[in-house]
Amino acid sequence: MVTGDISAYAEFFENAPLPMFLTRPDGRILDANVAACRLFGYTRDELMALGRQAVVDPSDPRLAVALEHRRHTGRFRGPLTMKRKDGSRLEVELASDVYTEEGGLQRTSMVVLSLAAVEGDPRVVPVCSYCHRARVAPDDWQSLESYVATRLGHRISHGICPGCYEKYIIPQL
Repeated sequence: MVTGDISAYAEFFENAPLPMFLTRPDGRILDANVAACRLFGYTRDELMALGRQAVVDPSDPRLAVALEHRRHTGRFRGPLTMKRKDGSRLEVELASDVYTEEGGLQRTSMVVLSLAAVEGDPRVVPVCSYCHRARVAPDDWQSLESYVATRLGHRISHGICPGCYEKYIIPQL
């Protein structure tokens, strides 16, 4: 357990640049920071009253898998579709961990990395976690090789790093 001034942790949570939630495994939102309220378009009180269903897209088939994975392992890391108050959807990378507080109650921490939040930063390329295609527009994805060639004027060559050679190639030999 980390010790220190609790107000410093509260300040960190409130002013963190990434959207963060303190929740319960059942979906209740106990707190949301300023970045979360800004991204999703709700006030803190609205989020706390509405719970997880206000921000997760129930039609995303990955949601049930993510919740089940977190239930079994205590954590989830991966892409999910979330929704804003205005109904618009956004693709995010979500990190969520379950922990038990001193009183014995389970809580979860959730940190959201929104592709929309980094879109304006030319140093960040949104890349699909599964197929590794780069997003060039909200509904337009292209191969990373094509993206690099058209945007940066560079070509990509492929090879095998030493770690992957050890892990994948040697066992096949």
